[in-house]
Amino acid sequence: MKKSRKITIIGGGITGLAAAYELTRRNRESGNRVAIELLEQAATPGGKIITRRDGDFLVEGGPDCFIVEKPWALQLIREIGMEKELLNTSSATSGTFVYDRGALHRLPEGVMMMVPTRPGPFLKSKLISWPGKIRMGLEVAIPRRREDGDETLASFVRRRLGREALDKLAEPLIGGIHAGNPANMSLLSTFPRFLEMEKEYGSLIVGMLMRQKKMKAMMKNRPPAPGPKRTFFISLKDGLGALVDGLSRNIGEDKIKLEQKVESIAPATGGGWTVKREGREPTPTDAVILAAEAYNSARMLDLEMPRLADLLRGIPYVSSATVSLAYRRRDIPHPLDSYGFIVPKIANRRIMAVTWSSIKWDFRAP
Repeated sequence: MKKSRKITIIGGGITGLAAAYELTRRNRESGNRVAIELLEQAATPGGKIITRRDGDFLVEGGPDCFIVEKPWALQLIREIGMEKELLNTSSATSGTFVYDRGALHRLPEGVMMMVPTRPGPFLKSKLISWPGKIRMGLEVAIPRRREDGDETLASFVRRRLGREALDKLAEPLIGGIHAGNPANMSLLSTFPRFLEMEKEYGSLIVGMLMRQKKMKAMMKNRPPAPGPKRTFFISLKDGLGALVDGLSRNIGEDKIKLEQKVESIAPATGGGWTVKREGREPTPTDAVILAAEAYNSARMLDLEMPRLADLLRGIPYVSSATVSLAYRRRDIPHPLDSYGFIVPKIANRRIMAVTWSSIKWDFRAP
């Protein structure tokens, strides 16, 4: 990496904060004196991570967790010394429901993402019709795709597991993670593991069973990892906003400049760049990391790099909102014996999912 005198990061969400932390860490380890400046147009850092306290309630306005299978967030938390703050999902219950035809159906045990691995619970479930179950079971006989390269999540699931699996499992479970439409989601970018399973085993069901077998063998032969065992979903005791605070402390809050709207970025004469902020003269910098939303980045690049700006505008975004409600437990007749429920698009409802936050996590409600 070329040593620069100054690096400006635009965007103070988790991406920008992680970039600033990495540069700060490299500075400390190498003894470099690269100046780091992070510009964020909001009044607080964190971007879509929004954690608020209201009396005895802790409310997440954005994401409430991360997954252990993608280990980078966990590594980052350990690096900044916050491992003791990690919070597993509650052991009192588990699983989720799927809303279908006016009722909540428990996701059958053994369904991994969208792949059934245990026939008993799957066959007993009323979520998938019998024709749908038969079609999913035939997945083991569907030949591998001959063409190389990417395909959409929708195309892949229809081809391997059928339409009902796409509508009632893949779309709400997998598409919901990204708040995206499976019809235009790249499988290679979002879930490359499924493509690998098809190539290696010719079947998702066989691939998932073989993967489980390998994991059991590995765990049997591996010495126990230090510390408590981690669940699939992990959060922090004081919410994900604590990660934003921890990163800010490590970076140095003097390097994080808030309420700084960047209007444009332009190449500077003799090398480097100039960054124009609203109400200020352009300032020089040796390098820029753009960690803002694609459409905001496009606006900053319009004058000097219109082609790149057009490409960035072509990245689709969706809008979503979270609504947090509190009830007395005695007023809820449902046993609340899961972490919540998901709602497929075919149900034609205006919600994507409901998380029972105080059931899923400790330290969230009185």
